[in-house]
Order: sequence, then C-alpha cells, then structure tokens
Amino acid sequence: MGRHTQQEKIEKAVNLLRKHPFKHFNIDLIYAIPGQSIADFSEDLQRVCDCGCDHFSAYNLTLEEQTALAANKIIINEDTACMMYETAGNFKPFHRYEISNYALSRQSYCRHNCNIWQGDTLLGLGPSAASFDGIDRHIEVENLHDFLSGTPPETDRIPAERRQMEIFAVNLRTVNGWTKAQWEKKFPFSWNNILQKSRNVAKLYPGCWHITENHIKLSDTGLLFWNEIS
Repeated sequence: MGRHTQQEKIEKAVNLLRKHPFKHFNIDLIYAIPGQSIADFSEDLQRVCDCGCDHFSAYNLTLEEQTALAANKIIINEDTACMMYETAGNFKPFHRYEISNYALSRQSYCRHNCNIWQGDTLLGLGPSAASFDGIDRHIEVENLHDFLSGTPPETDRIPAERRQMEIFAVNLRTVNGWTKAQWEKKFPFSWNNILQKSRNVAKLYPGCWHITENHIKLSDTGLLFWNEIS
C-alpha cells in the first residue's frame, strides 16, 4: 500500500507495550485491500487477539482523491469488503460496538471516541487537525509552513439544529444508537422531533432501523449501510 513500515517494527512496538503496565491498547487494521483474501484478514484478526490488546479498529479501505492508490485506479470489491466486515463482527471474543470499533468488554471501549460520537468538544493540534467547540468545527490548514505562519483554521459554522442532526447521525454508527435519556441530557432539540424524522427515514430503508418511543438505533444491516442512510 506504499506505507513505510515493516511487520517486524509492528511486532516490536506491540512487545514494548506488553512489557510495560499498559492495561489498554488498540491496534488499527485496514481491510478490503486489493489482493487480500478473507483468510488473510481472518489471520490478521487472530494475530490481534494473540498479541494481548483489548481493542481494535478495522477500517474499510477508502480511496481518497489525489492519492497514489486512487491514481493507480485500484478497484475495491464491495462484496469482499462486506464479507470482511461481517468476519470482524463475528470474531470472538471481541464484539463490535461501533461500525469500525471492537472491544473485549465495555470497560475496553474508547471513552474519547464515545464522547466525540455524542458531540462532546475536542481539541486538534497541528496541520489538518480538527477541533470542535460544541458549536463550530475548526480545521487547521494542511500545509506545515502555512500552519506555522499562523494561517487561521477554516471554520465550519452551521445552524444549531443542523449540527445536532449531524451529531445524531454520527452516533448512529454505534451499536446502541441513542436513548431518549441520552439525547435529552445533551440537546434541547425535541426527542419527539428526532423520533418522527427517524420513522420517516426508516420507511425508505426497511429492516435497517430499530425504533421505540425511548430508543433509536440501526440494525446490523442498517450499520452496514450507514453512509447511505445518514
């Protein structure tokens, strides 16, 4: 994939972590790489399990514009990608708690990510870093020279109701989705309004939603099609 790393260096990093009293650590995986088989990915998952981490993230390869991979006109097999997604979801003893995140137990969830998915603030430092102050999102410039010269970040400002709907959609990536209590604790936007909007969208995607008066989440199938639904 053109990345400057080697398997030996990854193993060395993991061994260093295991020698020190780190209770939690994460390993990132990318799947749906051209030429990668289901067996290859299953072996990666087993190696993650064997190394002693209690959390891993698995991301479907995305071809970004103006990158070397995109320039090579690589084609991702969506059927294979789907099977790899399901393979990760069925991999024990880990369980999926968000589309791309897996943990041994609830105590192993990434608390930072859980907070961000529900709209908490964050501070990003450095070129291309993103921050969120609860109202606006700020994206630092990509160029290092411009960043060091003090070029201000780009600010993404949208109406409060639209921002809350954006946050609502992001947390639908989680297996548990939203409860009425969670929503009303964070946002003034009416839960009943959210409920009605969700029911309207659910009509377009049968089998993709689980909706009750106090809980809204996507089904397993819905999580697979989150990009389209959101």
